[in-house]
Amino acid sequence: MSQLEDCRPAFEDRLPRHGNFPLFQAPWQARIFALIVESVKAGHFPWTDFQSRLVAILARNDDSGQSASDELIERYYFDAWLEAAEETLLSLGLITAGEVDLQIENVRAVVDNIRSAQQPLAFIHK
Repeated sequence: MSQLEDCRPAFEDRLPRHGNFPLFQAPWQARIFALIVESVKAGHFPWTDFQSRLVAILARNDDSGQSASDELIERYYFDAWLEAAEETLLSLGLITAGEVDLQIENVRAVVDNIRSAQQPLAFIHK
């Protein structure tokens, strides 16, 4: 069994699935999932480094002491993936906090430029 198959993250069995693959609710969820899987495959860090962070984040966010509902899992699971990915990549020096902040600002600037270039819709009133 591979390292990835042997160390599945908490709650993974309860994610919506399409066949053997997770059903992602948004494109960014698939991208963060793929980033971590490919980083492990490329040998940048062991799966257990990421997994331990993910489990800690999920536990930290589960203040109820009860098992989470499917709705909560869907809502917070990939947010936890994102946070665990950032912590893992930062701790290994693969990214810096400044780089993350700069990329966020770059994306915001691009979105703002696109929005400002769009023409408002004209409605015809009868």
